Amino acid sequence: GKTDKLLGLNFTGFPPKRMIVKTVGAEKWADLNGVSIGDELMAINGQAVKSMTKETISALLQANRRPTELTFVHGGGLLSAGAEDRPLGLHTKGKPPNKVFISTVTPG
Repeated sequence: GKTDKLLGLNFTGFPPKRMIVKTVGAEKWADLNGVSIGDELMAINGQAVKSMTKETISALLQANRRPTELTFVHGGGLLSAGAEDRPLGLHTKGKPPNKVFISTVTPG
């Protein structure tokens, strides 16, 4: 898997396999933005990762490419966070195409 020490992410694989988060570094960007083990990386800067090569993904995740927006399937919904964003504190219930509800809101 690929680790970006600043983002604090390690993935199980690259396309054509799914990019599932294998580890999240404590107090790193991913942890602070609510990314969890088992989340799936869907897009980088609005572009689907399934259409990218391993080399392209690695280049886009480099520290000199900021801000970077990463979009994950997360807890039944989507989590999209830029490299400088804070967590929204929203937890969802349900998955598209069915209704998706906000189940809890974390203060802060």
